[in-house]
Amino acid sequence: MLSEVRDRVAAGEFAQVGSLNDAVAAATSGLNTINRISTWPWRPETLRGFLSAVVLPIVIWLITALLGRIVST
Repeated sequence: MLSEVRDRVAAGEFAQVGSLNDAVAAATSGLNTINRISTWPWRPETLRGFLSAVVLPIVIWLITALLGRIVST
């Protein structure tokens, strides 16, 4: 499409360039929409929330268990 736009401009056929330019804009908009689609089945915030709800308490428990062993010896 871009080469067609360049050819029409070079030939001086400016009346048809507008419709071709609209087609290029529509194709670009479609590609941008596809690029914004996430490949994850969930949003990134969901994974962060899950990790903070599950992993963070485990890490805190491990740290307190380790500190309890160090302090009791």
